Amino acid sequence: MISTPDRIDEAPTIGERYSRATESSDLRAKEGRCDVDYMIAAGWVGDRLGTMLYRLRSEFDQVHAGIRPGAALNLTERVLVLSRLTSLSAAKEAIGNMAVLQATKQRFIRPDADALKLAGRALDVFLDPNCGHCDGRGFSGGGRLEHSGPQVLCRPCGGSGRRRHTIGRDDEERKFGAFLLAEIERLSSAVEVEMARFLRNQG
Repeated sequence: MISTPDRIDEAPTIGERYSRATESSDLRAKEGRCDVDYMIAAGWVGDRLGTMLYRLRSEFDQVHAGIRPGAALNLTERVLVLSRLTSLSAAKEAIGNMAVLQATKQRFIRPDADALKLAGRALDVFLDPNCGHCDGRGFSGGGRLEHSGPQVLCRPCGGSGRRRHTIGRDDEERKFGAFLLAEIERLSSAVEVEMARFLRNQG
């Protein structure tokens, strides 16, 4: 949801408009689309957990953009961003509860503490999916002054540009971690779809 240089001339996404609305000091109803419309649309969505995740992602993107716009965060920067998220604690608890409930259904027969750790890891990757070693490009070098030289496949992410593989220490944990991440992404994406539907219906 972060604006990048190649999106400068594009209209803001629903996520970007919602993120701005959460920080707006003017939530009065006006003619035409305004900040309060996006807040109402989010409130209209019935999925409490999905809305919580969507808000958290918007909050993360907003803080991220203020620290390193358009680029992946390093570990120190990620910790700094996470420390500024007011909705993180509630979302982490809710996702932890979901993970514990889903563990048995997904045949992840490990202690609840393991499910909770994977839930936290999945939430972290959901918020910041890009590999910090290659800025999400999948390779190092080439094209930038700070990455001069030939392009080399990024070894930490295997050239994917993503951090998905970092969830879990063995096959069983990675499988359950991938399930949790997919579920988190599904819940959040569904909120944007429902918000878009609401806004269309409101003209």
